[in-house]
Amino acid sequence: MKMNQFPLLALIFVSGIIISIAALGLLSFTNTNKVPVSNPSFSKISLQEANSLFKGYYNSAHPTDAIVKGYSINRDQLTVLNALPAEIPGFQDSEYMGYDRNSGSVAIVVGVNSAGQDVTDSIYWSAAIGSGPCPTICDIDSVITTK
Repeated sequence: MKMNQFPLLALIFVSGIIISIAALGLLSFTNTNKVPVSNPSFSKISLQEANSLFKGYYNSAHPTDAIVKGYSINRDQLTVLNALPAEIPGFQDSEYMGYDRNSGSVAIVVGVNSAGQDVTDSIYWSAAIGSGPCPTICDIDSVITTK
């Protein structure tokens, strides 16, 4: 006597769909874009190093009459900004410009306490590629900054 195999095949098919949906759901909520803290494109520096980088910028900067409309930050700077709240209660931040002969333009990112003072225990630097004051870096035709 031959059994009808349709119910068995339907059960296997539905089971496969359920397992596939579960696996897809699990993978969808897994964060695979974590940036390691030891990312070589930014690092913690000392107060003396930060001061030296700032002096490098200050001594080579050209005066400008342009109104600063905003400031563009790159992904590495954003990563540092996201990490600093864990180190500094009541977190705010400052970003200073720096210059290094080997690296070129750099950004110096430091936390600021609730009194508005730099917290120099946690100072980071990163390459300033894709970051800087607007105008120069940002969209000069932005509808946000039209007069």
